[in-house]
Amino acid sequence: ILAHRPPSIYRSDEVRSQFHALYDEKMQAWPLPFEDRFLDTEYGTVHVVVSGLEDGPPMLLLHASGVGSWSWRSNAAALGAEFQLFAIDLIGDAGKSEYDDLTNIMRTREDQAALYDDIMAQLGIPGSAVVVGASEGGFIASNLAVHRPERVERLILLGPMGYAGATGAVLRIMGAQFFPLEPVQDATFRWAFSDAPNVISEFNIWFRLLMSETVPAKVAPLPLPSAERQSISTPTLFIFGTHDNLVGDPQAARALVSNMPDATVEVVDAGHLMAAERPSEIDSIILGFLERDRPNE
Repeated sequence: ILAHRPPSIYRSDEVRSQFHALYDEKMQAWPLPFEDRFLDTEYGTVHVVVSGLEDGPPMLLLHASGVGSWSWRSNAAALGAEFQLFAIDLIGDAGKSEYDDLTNIMRTREDQAALYDDIMAQLGIPGSAVVVGASEGGFIASNLAVHRPERVERLILLGPMGYAGATGAVLRIMGAQFFPLEPVQDATFRWAFSDAPNVISEFNIWFRLLMSETVPAKVAPLPLPSAERQSISTPTLFIFGTHDNLVGDPQAARALVSNMPDATVEVVDAGHLMAAERPSEIDSIILGFLERDRPNE
C-alpha cells in the first residue's frame, strides 16, 4: 500500500477533465486545420498539435509555463503559412501531455534534451527545425540547442527563462499558490504576465485553475551558465518586453546575451506573454528574422 504510485500533477481526475475541456474550448479558435498527435515516450504521453503548411519546413512551438500549446492560437495563422507547426505540450505541466508515473520523470537537463530529440524523431523530423520558445519554452529550446545543437536550425526566444534573473518573480507566483485567493491570483497574473485586456481574457481562468489545482513536475528553468550561453552558435533571436516582470529590465537582458556568437535582440512594448498580447508584431519580427537569416536557395 505504501508503494502506491504518486498522484498526478492534477489534484483530482475532475481537475484534469476541467483542464482538458478548457483546452478543447480554446482550440476551437485555432485558425488552421490541425491534428492532435499523442506520442508514447519513456516518461508517458506527449501531446502535439500539428498544423500549418503541410510538408513545409518544421517549426517547433514550445509554450510558456503552465499554459499549453493552445496559447499559440493567435500566432498559428501567420507562422503556419510558411512552416509546418508542431506545438508540443510540456509533460509535467497542465495540458494534454502526462507522465505515466511521477516516480519516472525528467530530472536533468540532459533528460529533457533527450526527450525532445525523441519527440522530433517520432514526428518525422530527421534533421533540424526552427525552434520557437516562450518563457519556460525558451529555456527548453535553449537547452536543446546546448545538448542537441544539430536539432536546432534557428532559435527564437520570447521572454525566455534561463537568461535573466526571475527568482523574485517565481517566489511571488509561489505565494499566489500558497494563498489561492482570486484577488491575489489576479494581481499576480497582471504583474507577472500582462495587464493587457486581451491577455487577461485569454489566460485568466486557466491561470486560476493552474495556481490552485496543480503541482507541476518539471526541470527547473535555472539560468544558463555563461559558457553554455556562449556555446549556442545557432542564429538566435531574443524578443524582450518592456513590461516583462518575470525577465526584468530588457536592457540588462540584452547585455547578458551580447557575447553570444550570433544573437539578435528586439525589444517590444509588451509583457511576458507577448505572443498573445501583440501577435501581429511578434509574428512579423519572427518571420522577418527567418527571412533575413534564411540561406539563399
